[in-house]
Amino acid sequence: MERQLVSHEKPVAILTGVFPEYSREGIAVDCGHVILCRQGSARMMLNFRELRQEKDVTVILYPGDVVMVQDVSDDFAIEYLVVTDDIMIEAQLELSQADAIRDNRHVSSHEIAALADALLTVCNASIHFGDAKDARDIGILQMRSFLTAYGCWLARHGHVSGRYASRSAELFARFMHLLTRHYRETRQVAFYAEKMNVTPKYLNGIIFEQTGKTAKAAIDDYVVMQLKLTLQTADQTVNETAWQYNFSSLSFFCDYFRRHVGLTPMAYREQAHS
Repeated sequence: MERQLVSHEKPVAILTGVFPEYSREGIAVDCGHVILCRQGSARMMLNFRELRQEKDVTVILYPGDVVMVQDVSDDFAIEYLVVTDDIMIEAQLELSQADAIRDNRHVSSHEIAALADALLTVCNASIHFGDAKDARDIGILQMRSFLTAYGCWLARHGHVSGRYASRSAELFARFMHLLTRHYRETRQVAFYAEKMNVTPKYLNGIIFEQTGKTAKAAIDDYVVMQLKLTLQTADQTVNETAWQYNFSSLSFFCDYFRRHVGLTPMAYREQAHS
């Protein structure tokens, strides 16, 4: 991301509007979001699947999610809370509905919209109280309260973790779960197919059905967006990034990145920081 939304010095932020980074070609986010649409409409691609944002729709993003916002109406207005990844992690500790929330992060409900609005109001009122540690503590408590209530609402309305509309949707969710954990290790379809106990051909059909992309294209798109985020924000050399992402050589990494982005990793980093 070309701008740092939150940091250890500023762990919580309230923001409005869609940054250009969210609408150009998609980005990987490195922080948690709770987004409330105030008016208008837009189309969001979240981890390669389409969601509709309109008034009173609430969306939760987790660090590592790949996001793009498209078809934004002239009156589209959103407000969102952004928290560091460690706040997002701690807010979910021992939360019984954590998996159900991850499976149901896009909700059109006046009740949830009111809950998100209350979260934004409290955090906005207290965001400047104390120092960074105080802001972090407040953020954890408020996010935990929000997620707990959100999870209770899901349970009341029959949204249970592991319950999917189809076998295809379930397998796609498993694929994304694996991809978010292993994308630095490998970019091979066969690896994910083996983990899921399906053939590469079958997995490819599932991913195409759910996203319109081949499995290889989905993997590469996810890896490239994570690489962009790393190059923009991490304090490490290009060679260290290549090693971190398990490329066999620096030259192979540079060729891979140039093939997908049109720039070398160094040129991309320089452009992002200019």
